Amino acid sequence: MFKRSFLLACLFFSAFTFFLLASLPASVAWKYLIAPNTNVLALGINPHAFSGSVWNGRAHLSFRHIEGVLGWDLGIGSIFVGSLPVDLELKSTAGDFSASLDLGLMQQSLKVDSMRLDIAKLNPFVRVHRVTLAGDVFVKDLSLDINSRVVEQISGRFNWSGGAVAYPAGREIHNRTLARFTGKINTDQSGNIKLGVRDEGASFDVLKGSWDAQGVALWEVTRRMLDLADEPWAQNSQETDVVFKVKKAIPRDLSKS
Repeated sequence: MFKRSFLLACLFFSAFTFFLLASLPASVAWKYLIAPNTNVLALGINPHAFSGSVWNGRAHLSFRHIEGVLGWDLGIGSIFVGSLPVDLELKSTAGDFSASLDLGLMQQSLKVDSMRLDIAKLNPFVRVHRVTLAGDVFVKDLSLDINSRVVEQISGRFNWSGGAVAYPAGREIHNRTLARFTGKINTDQSGNIKLGVRDEGASFDVLKGSWDAQGVALWEVTRRMLDLADEPWAQNSQETDVVFKVKKAIPRDLSKS
């Protein structure tokens, strides 16, 4: 009799605890559980005006001059198998995106179905470098997999609508209008991440990037990119020639970043 009563009591308290967690208001979870244990506020991101529960809700976000509303939907049932899937949707003054996260103990993945970014909204952040940007960036089918805090693979497609840009060249500021660019990123069989960007009139990548498994990142610019920007270069070179490159160690192990 005692054993049966004890099991019933355990079942009741387990169900009651699950009910409390499932109905926990998002504002309470943020104030007492999330904010004290993350550095979101230190990054300048200010979530407020919460609605719904910690599992399904919305919050207004502000980051400097950018405002937006983030909605989320967590899959409660998957917690018992060691995974936490989260569907996210953001609509902001800088653009919008829809994505899904899968947070496991050792493995995490991010899949962005679609994203639009008005890069003119980034100008306040790059003004110190005397750079001005315009146009929209669109991202499709972007995926990122992390295993034991190590970036395993990235893949996706994106394009920039083109537009007016300005950048420093010596003591001058050059103003240019560029046409549309497209690009893709993928991981090869050796685990190296490759990035390629080209304009609509090119049959090759005018901007090339790579990030190998050892954490060495390389960025290359071809002469065609200078031609598109109407910048002078040696006439005896080919448009496919790499005229500028940057190599930098960027660990793919996020625990070392």
